[in-house]
Amino acid sequence: MKRAVVGALIVTVGCGPKRPPPSFAPDPGLVEQIREIRMSTSTSACPGESFGAVYTAVLNDGSLVPFETRYDKDNPPRLHVVFLARSSPEATPLEGGGWSAYRDPLATAMTGFRLSAALKAKPTISTSTVVTPEYSCLQHAFGFRGAGSGASGP
Repeated sequence: MKRAVVGALIVTVGCGPKRPPPSFAPDPGLVEQIREIRMSTSTSACPGESFGAVYTAVLNDGSLVPFETRYDKDNPPRLHVVFLARSSPEATPLEGGGWSAYRDPLATAMTGFRLSAALKAKPTISTSTVVTPEYSCLQHAFGFRGAGSGASGP
C-alpha cells in the first residue's frame, strides 16, 4: 500500500505544471514588436486571498500574444509570465501569474491593491492596475465591555 502511495506521489509531482528552464528567454524579434502589455484581473479582491491575472502583449501590428502560465519544452510558448517583472506594495506575485492580496484590510482601504508588471527584456513596456478591496468576505466580530465594575451597556 505504501509503495502505491509513493508511486502516485512521484507521478503527480512529475506531471505537475512545468516551469521554464532559467535559460528560457523571449525571441528578441518578438520583444521588439511589443508596444504594450495589458493586465486583466478581478475588479475586486478580499484581503488575504489570492486572485488571478491574465497578461497580453500588444504587437505593433495590433495583434495580441498571451503570456502563458504553462511550459512545454516540446512546444514552448512565445511569451511566458516569467518574462514579466511583477510587483506590488499590497500583494505578492504568485508563480502562475496571479497575486496574493495583503491580509491587513486597513492597509489597503484607501489605496486598493496596486499591481504592476513590466517586460524584463524591455522594462519601458509596463502596465499597472488597481484592484479594489472587497470586505464582505471578512468575518465581523464585535464585542462591548462596560467601563468599570458593574457597568452595563455599550
